[in-house]
Amino acid sequence: MVRRASSPHKAVYNFLNMDITFHNPRDSLYELSEKLAINYYKIEQEFPNIKKDDARLTCYSKCTNIVEQILFSRIFEDEQLKDSKWFEKIPYIKSPTEIQIKTTQDMFDSYLRVSLVTIFFSSLETFLRTLQKELFPKSKENQIYKIIEIMLENFDLKYYQRIFDLYRFLRNSLHNNGIITDKHTYPILYNGIWYNFELGKPVQINWLMLCQVTSELEDCLNKIIHNEKIMKIEHIQDSSYFEISGFSHMYYES
Repeated sequence: MVRRASSPHKAVYNFLNMDITFHNPRDSLYELSEKLAINYYKIEQEFPNIKKDDARLTCYSKCTNIVEQILFSRIFEDEQLKDSKWFEKIPYIKSPTEIQIKTTQDMFDSYLRVSLVTIFFSSLETFLRTLQKELFPKSKENQIYKIIEIMLENFDLKYYQRIFDLYRFLRNSLHNNGIITDKHTYPILYNGIWYNFELGKPVQINWLMLCQVTSELEDCLNKIIHNEKIMKIEHIQDSSYFEISGFSHMYYES
């Protein structure tokens, strides 16, 4: 459940002398994907000897991949999934009604939102757990919410605590079809809207909100990577690394 605050405001983020303003889902996903890719390349340039399996790079590549794939899927949803002729490609569907097409679009869109939040958060979680082992090898802490608290405090980034909590609460609710089951949630005011996270009730979210929160988490990730404690480490092994083809922005020319 959400409640709009009295003075909502628009979110604008600056990067490389560019403005990223969230306005519609498709453009917002593109701008977010580009922002991630650009910062990936900047890390490559700032760490000339960095290896492909370094957690600082792999986290960015995973995050960029999911945002880019969601973008491609949104394009498919906008341009193909609303066309009744497209459904002729599926043998058991003949002539879908407008209601069936709309229902299919809604379900597909819900799947994309779940995928973005779940996989993006999972990429950050893997990175933070890797940092915990690197910086605090004797730590026995295993709960991600505690690891997040420890990392943010260690890097003097406690401002992002509510952003992480908001995303984590959303991730947890999406595991339960959008229904809040975690009794440890609390109301969060974000971008002029209250997200109340009431037990047994659903949370309504939209693409612009997801892009805004995801972008703020990327800002935090970037600040962690550029922290003195992290920059002086020569190599941070990502044990989950595997060879991937990269993302389309690999061909981006700055």
